[in-house]
Order: sequence, then C-alpha cells, then structure tokens
Amino acid sequence: MGPKSAFLLTLAFLASLSAPALEFTPDCVRTLVQELIGEDAYFMDRAADSPRFRAYLRAKRIAWDGLGDAAKASLLEDYLNQYFRRFAADGLAVRRSRALGTAPREHGLEFRGDPYRALKTLSRRNLNRLLPERYAFGETPAMAEAEKIVNGILFALPHNVKNAVSALPEGLLLSSRQLRRIGTGGGLNSRLPFTREFMGQEDQVFFFADVLHPKYPYPSSQYGDYGYLLDPNLAQDQGWVSAFVMYPEDLYGAARRLLSETEFGALEKAERASRAPWAGAGGRFRNLFEFTPEQRAAWTQAKRALQKADFTLEDYRTLVREKILRNLNAMRIRDPNSFAAWMAILRDPGTHAAGRAAGWDAFLENVLFKPSGLPRSFEFKVPVAVDPKDLTLRRRGMKYVPPKTAPPD
Repeated sequence: MGPKSAFLLTLAFLASLSAPALEFTPDCVRTLVQELIGEDAYFMDRAADSPRFRAYLRAKRIAWDGLGDAAKASLLEDYLNQYFRRFAADGLAVRRSRALGTAPREHGLEFRGDPYRALKTLSRRNLNRLLPERYAFGETPAMAEAEKIVNGILFALPHNVKNAVSALPEGLLLSSRQLRRIGTGGGLNSRLPFTREFMGQEDQVFFFADVLHPKYPYPSSQYGDYGYLLDPNLAQDQGWVSAFVMYPEDLYGAARRLLSETEFGALEKAERASRAPWAGAGGRFRNLFEFTPEQRAAWTQAKRALQKADFTLEDYRTLVREKILRNLNAMRIRDPNSFAAWMAILRDPGTHAAGRAAGWDAFLENVLFKPSGLPRSFEFKVPVAVDPKDLTLRRRGMKYVPPKTAPPD
C-alpha cells in the first residue's frame, strides 16, 4: 500500500467532520475513493474484509468478486456515505463513552453508569494506594531544590509517525477498529492477535505519556521522528494513562512490577513451559488456542493486573511528582551517596555519562518507576478517534511548550 493511500485512509475519510458539531459532506468520500482507486488496488482488495461492508453487500445481494472498478467505486462511495452519516449522527463523544464503557473488561473490570466517573474512581483508588498519605518533605536545602525542579516537570502526549508530516490531518485520527470497519484491515500493530484478540486494545488511539525534564522538554521519538501532540485539555476528560503494552514482552515486564511474587512465579512457569508465548522479532503472539489452561490463566492474570496502573492524566501527574520526591527523600536519609548522584542527574540529565536522554531515562527508572513498583513506560489512550483541532504538530528535536489554555501541570 502506498504511503499516500495509508495517510488518506487513516485521516481523510472524515475531512469535514469536527466535534462536537459533526458535519457530513459526501464529496469528500467520492474524491477519496477516486484517489484510492487511481493510486493502487490495495483498498479495493481489502474493502471486502470489513464485516460491515460484507453485510452491506449481502443486503443488496451483490457479489463483490467479478465487479469492475467503476461498479466497486460506486458501491464503496455509497457504503462510506452511509457509514459516516451514522458516525456523524452518533457524535464522537457518545462513541468514545460507549467504547470506554467496554474497554476495562479486558482488565477484569466492569464500568457501570458513567464510564468517565468510574475511570476517575479507579484512578483515585490507585493513587491513594500508592500515596496513602500526603506529607511535607521538610525544609532541607536539597529537598527544596528537588521540589522546585520536580514541580517544573512537563507531561507531553505524542503520537509518532515515521513519514514526515508538515500539516495537521484534515480529518479524524481513527482507531484501528474504526479503520477495520471501513475495510482497511486495521492498524499495523493492532492486526496482531496479541493486541486485537488478547489485549482487546484496537478501539483506541495511542499516545506516549512522556515525562519531560524542564531543562530538556523533548517528546519521545520512538516509532517515528514526526507526528502530533495531544492537547492536554482533551486528555483531562477523554482518555486515560495506562501501562505501555504493545507486545507480549511489554506485558511481561509490566506484570513483573504489578503482580505479587507468587502470581509472577506462575507467569514465569507458564512462559518457560511454553518456550515463551511469542516468537521472533515484533513479539508476534502465538495462536491463543495453543495455550494450555494454566498458561492462559497466568497471562490473563497479568493482563488484569494492568488496572493497577490506570490513571487520569491529573492523577498521573500527581503520582509522578509525589513519588519522585518521596523516593528522593527516603534515599537522602538511607543512602546519601545515591541521593547526591541522582540529584546531580535531576539538576542536569546531560551530566550522565551516556548522555542527556539516557540520563533522564535512568533517573525515571531508578528514582520513580522501579522503587514505586510501577511499569517503566506508560501510554495515553483515547477511545475511537481524535479530532485534529485537539492536535499540534511535532518533529524530532522540537521542544514541548504546553498550550496556554492547558490545565496547570
């Protein structure tokens, strides 16, 4: 599939839609279908993979195979017009709420009533478990200095792409499930059985949850040097922070921190017995039916432990700052040499022998995540789709500057 088609399929179907008042214009779909057909045959080949499109064809009693390109284009145009008219009628906020209401089931939870209120309750419960009581850190000069630096930490939410982009998308950034429903086959990583079948993560748009040093506020460029940054105003109410899990090894690493010793021992035993439940680069998950009941139970328990690392953005900010200061203060009392070494990195990560980025990563791992029993990487999820008005452009090496209207960090 050509890069132009991939970009159009992801972004341009909803070129005229904007929340909260979604407007639908069929000309955009007609133009898109014509461009796709003119560039390559990928979309034509993949369109009939969509269950909804197959149902549409059955209702019309039409056999897709054997039709000419002109007939296929006409059917695609009619189908997409109908699909996005329904999408617009429902409204993006309604679709997000509906998707969020079902997402926690994969973590062993059931959100009843308002899913956003339930998410906030879960987040606050996790925060209170990790920060059972609030206290001042004293007036020592070293801790006063640490508190000043830590209060300046920034939180960025980048969505990275490999190809250079010079403008915001014209339409919604769609989840893998929404792409699959219109016949594209879904997003690359979300097509893998681990993500789609086992983790149940395909109806979310993913962003990294970056914790940035105030002196070096450069968002992550993992998986691409270009992309978009999510507006923290939307992030406050329309998504959540969770442990980063793309491949089985990510889940294994998160489980090591979130499970008890006994529970993780069962996971290790299952992993050894099956000679690892993934194979080869990219963490391609083996067929779920190849699991023994014991292996499946152990991996399901690991997946459900992720609920211990689900937070609202506001609570995640509080957790990060409080945990860094608490852990530094404990280190100051018990291990003054380590405290002095990590304070030097906090003042300037560039003084680390391996460089600025490695220094800050090491600080977060050794002062925040590991001693707190937290996974070493987090992501931010928005259900269904993201409107371009809630995005800003980013490129490698660009400093992050929070929007003026952003809630205070």
